Amino acid sequence: MLLPPLGVFLDRGLGRDFWIAAGLTCLAWLPGMIFALWTVLAR
Repeated sequence: MLLPPLGVFLDRGLGRDFWIAAGLTCLAWLPGMIFALWTVLAR
């Protein structure tokens, strides 16, 4: 997953989780990736 917000968007839609992933990815790629993996795999 190179674009963490995209993975969250495809799994959860354009909601709160997407914006958190986008914000974390803008700050630094690794926190965004960790959050995205956690969000997508939590199901």
